[in-house]
Amino acid sequence: MRRAAHADAFLKVKNRNAMEAHRRALMKRNAPRSVGVVYLDLNGLKQTNDRYGHKAGDRLLQRAVNFFAAYFPREHIYRAGGDEFVILESGLQEASFSARVRNLRKALKAHTAPQAAMGAAWRAREGLIQEALDEADAEMYRDKNGAGRFRGTKKQKQI
Repeated sequence: MRRAAHADAFLKVKNRNAMEAHRRALMKRNAPRSVGVVYLDLNGLKQTNDRYGHKAGDRLLQRAVNFFAAYFPREHIYRAGGDEFVILESGLQEASFSARVRNLRKALKAHTAPQAAMGAAWRAREGLIQEALDEADAEMYRDKNGAGRFRGTKKQKQI
């Protein structure tokens, strides 16, 4: 039961319940181990469902997860909502995380992949996961709303 409560069986990734449990564990542990967050909002799911039906929407979701898994391990991908996904990666050096983010962002911009708005953030300590989640989420919304695409994963100054 617990396993089922923390999984999206259809997409074979973890769900929001699992993400929240992992977030709480990282905050509590607060180890001097890095954490990287990628927030993704899939574009076009509603239109695909409306125009071609839910089976086509399901295929779009599966294709997107498989695509994301080419850049980050599938076991670190969480379905946070209907068309929103979060990737939580612990222990990567900032340069390695940033390279993966750049590669994923470049592939998403190539228009050959499922399209998604994206935001990313990296922190040196696990306990700062909520800060990283908030930053990645805000960056994803800026990307979604066309306010610009961000190339790096360092914290952006807020004015």
